[in-house]
Amino acid sequence: MPQKRHKTLLLLLIPLIIMGAGFAFSQTTNLDEKIPPYEQRLLRLSEIMGSMHFLTLLCNKDDGQLWYNNMQDMLKAEAPSKLRHARLIERFNFGFESFQATYRSCNAPAQVALDRYFQEAQTIVQNLTSDFSG
Repeated sequence: MPQKRHKTLLLLLIPLIIMGAGFAFSQTTNLDEKIPPYEQRLLRLSEIMGSMHFLTLLCNKDDGQLWYNNMQDMLKAEAPSKLRHARLIERFNFGFESFQATYRSCNAPAQVALDRYFQEAQTIVQNLTSDFSG
């Protein structure tokens, strides 16, 4: 995946990260934990970033820790409770492990998956930004 595409998603993530702390909360769990209305999308984004982290390590070693670092930045911005933090990390790890079980080398299907996940992540970030940006 070209470096330009990575930078494009990073630029889209910046408003999401900055706005993270200001989103309204609408759901609660049994433990009175406040869950933001965008939680399912954030969980999916975490899973995608885990998958992209594995595929990037496999196919674009120069970008190395890009998606891991993006996940860390998102967690810092969200400042989730321990339970939410664990769920987000669990989804990231699930995405990573799913592709680790499937791909041993960078091949055409791995590149296609990386491109598709990039597009899906970009769509999620754009929708989150438009839906929750005031």
